[in-house]
Amino acid sequence: MAVHRSNVADLVATAPVLLQQNEPIDALRTWLERLAEYGRIKKGLSGAMHAAMHDQLASEGYAPIVQAMDQLLQAGAADSTIRREVSGEDLLLLVGFLWRLDLTDDRDARSTRLLSLVLHGLRPDAP
Repeated sequence: MAVHRSNVADLVATAPVLLQQNEPIDALRTWLERLAEYGRIKKGLSGAMHAAMHDQLASEGYAPIVQAMDQLLQAGAADSTIRREVSGEDLLLLVGFLWRLDLTDDRDARSTRLLSLVLHGLRPDAP
């Protein structure tokens, strides 16, 4: 559990750093890619361990993850590269595939393609 808390804290802490180093939309993509990697690692836990810890891990990580997403989205809204009406909770629902994809040979390519679709949909000029 302590490892999970530390991993979530590290992931959340990268959001402002990425915003300092990148345009908001690029920071968001990089952050979501890191979230996907964390999801892949977490999915690799044994079934019993994952089932036993899932609810607690999810509840502890939810608010900080959503807050980091909100920070990234607000930066994109401020520079008009991301729709203003999208919340961190909305985005978390949209990117749930990142940790649900099966660990197959095409997983990374599929994840990249789907993430590109989501990010395209976040742009203000997207239909």
